Amino acid sequence: MKRTKRALETQQRKMADWLNRRTENLPKKRAKGLLFAFCLVVGLHCVYLIVNAIVNI
Repeated sequence: MKRTKRALETQQRKMADWLNRRTENLPKKRAKGLLFAFCLVVGLHCVYLIVNAIVNI
């Protein structure tokens, strides 16, 4: 169990480091805009899934 947890944490750290390197030169305003757009898309997808589940009961 601890080995799996450690492996997952290692992969998470690698991904976080990669994302940080990719976005370190991004202007703050643009980063906030991209984050907002990402949250909007994911939120709308969640709403779609909920509505679709209710309609198809």
